[in-house]
Amino acid sequence: MKKPASHQRLEFLDALRGIAVLVVFSFHCVTAAFHTGIFNHIFGEAGVAIFFAISGFCIHLSFCRRSDWSVFWLRRFFRLYPAYFLAVILFSAGPMKDTWQISTHLLLIHNLFAKTMYGLNSDFWSIAVELQLYAAYPLLLLLARNIGWRTTVWAIGILEFSLRLGVGVLTTVIGIQVPVWLIGMPFFYWLSWSVGAMVAESYVKKEESPFVRCSALLFVFVGIASAFVIDTLCFTFYAIAAAVVIAKAIRSPVKYLPALSAHLGRTGLWSYSFYLIHHPIIGLTVVALKSFELSPWLTFPVYLALYPLILGIAGGLYALVERPGMAIGTLILRKPASALPAFAE
Repeated sequence: MKKPASHQRLEFLDALRGIAVLVVFSFHCVTAAFHTGIFNHIFGEAGVAIFFAISGFCIHLSFCRRSDWSVFWLRRFFRLYPAYFLAVILFSAGPMKDTWQISTHLLLIHNLFAKTMYGLNSDFWSIAVELQLYAAYPLLLLLARNIGWRTTVWAIGILEFSLRLGVGVLTTVIGIQVPVWLIGMPFFYWLSWSVGAMVAESYVKKEESPFVRCSALLFVFVGIASAFVIDTLCFTFYAIAAAVVIAKAIRSPVKYLPALSAHLGRTGLWSYSFYLIHHPIIGLTVVALKSFELSPWLTFPVYLALYPLILGIAGGLYALVERPGMAIGTLILRKPASALPAFAE
């Protein structure tokens, strides 16, 4: 029996995740070699923004398939926490890590404190923000059901743009340092996540998403341009661009799928583990090469060459940690292994 449209696997999502994690990886290779700060906003934020838009899409789509909050939280926990817990324990090794650093990371609140936001692994801030956006998801649904999705997303958009514009003016124009908790709080990313959920809502209702009529390239261009004016706005524009791509790929899958290779799909499937481990591996390589005093143009290819190694380790973590974690969650829910989430959430 053919599955309903909202239950079919959207294979391009894995490929899009693959693109996102490759953007993040490439950015870290560039900064490790050339130490150029401007790339953080022009290029570096794009990968995480894509992840946030995909997350919003998958989370809302999954909840629409089974609107049970206990199931929702069990799936989220066993999908994300086992691999994250292992990574935290691994990167906590050594005499320099204190109890506060470790405990805030394990509780996923480290994004709210200056000392811990980038403490164990500078990429872990986004994992904490993701979990906090999940906590805000019931509020998103409540607003959408009472005032509609478009009004809700507009309101959330005004909130996120106001926060980002305010922080950008204070830091970039005036030169005032804002508290880390302001930049790290989930509402700073709420629109960037919710645009994906809005696309999923249209997909479930078999309606054309309003994002279909938008241009992803235009939002990318605006995001790049904003890096030279108010750089805090880049992330949101990149996330909207990702939502546009998802909406267009849903409407015309034949047009998009051939361009997304099987390799990108596999990279995307392993992207969570890849994201958790890649930056420290690059960092260790930087330390190892430091004594050679090599030109950045020589070290940059070395960092890029780490990709197969990191991908192999990520594949092992996916097989040994991520999938067993999902399987345990499935057993708790008393569902067969074949009922694992079809969207690689």
